[in-house]
Amino acid sequence: MLISVGEKYDVPLQHVLPSIVSLVMRAESLMEAEVVHLSTPTICRLGRAREEYVRATVRRSMNFEARASLVKELARVIWRGAQR
Repeated sequence: MLISVGEKYDVPLQHVLPSIVSLVMRAESLMEAEVVHLSTPTICRLGRAREEYVRATVRRSMNFEARASLVKELARVIWRGAQR
């Protein structure tokens, strides 16, 4: 929900980043009830971030902090690239 509010009011990425990290790192995929609150570009960005996260961590042993740091950097790159 925070992501959709942040999107609606153009909140800086740093304030919604914790929510993005949680969605990207969680084991289960987005549910339909969650997706209806997000824009198509945000859903695409989240999908891309999840795919890149899985590719980067599937065969590597990383602690939680390292994985969260990776997701933060992925989100910054993906969302920054979308604003151009």
